[in-house]
Amino acid sequence: MADAKSTSESGKGQPTFIARRKKARAGTPMTNPPLTPLIDVFLFLIIFFLLGCKFAQYEGTIPANLPKTGSGLGESSEIALPPIRIMLQPADEKGDTITIATDGAIGKRSVSDMQELCTILAEWGQKHGVVGKDVPKGRKQPIFIHPVLKVRWGFVVDAFNQAVRAGYTEVGVAPSRNAPPT
Repeated sequence: MADAKSTSESGKGQPTFIARRKKARAGTPMTNPPLTPLIDVFLFLIIFFLLGCKFAQYEGTIPANLPKTGSGLGESSEIALPPIRIMLQPADEKGDTITIATDGAIGKRSVSDMQELCTILAEWGQKHGVVGKDVPKGRKQPIFIHPVLKVRWGFVVDAFNQAVRAGYTEVGVAPSRNAPPT
């Protein structure tokens, strides 16, 4: 306990215990943390990732059936045929009746009812080889149905069904606010 007191009577000018301790600490270099456990942890992590990862040759590739280099249009692919457009417009204010007109590959025609539309589409498709059992692979003709927004949806669905009944597989609907383009 004598060391804890500031100074004794006989030892004037002597530093106290705490001051000597600070002075001794200031002269010694900082001690570093032990590196052995740190190195062990890093080695365990490296071993964990090496054992946990799969390094395979096929990583990063996507399987795909691509054409051979230098091949242009194949035998099965053809140039797309021009689309057939079916325009539906209301014939009266209520929208109970519609006028049907065709355009595009068939040419401009006015059709009186949906059954006649199916007959015209089927005849055209068989004549040009785009519908039926003997259709070559890749030979398809699109049909676009263009209803004005005031046309009831039932008429649009009926026109779609007539095109499918005629044997066409690529049938789409493209509504417009005004009369479709001619």
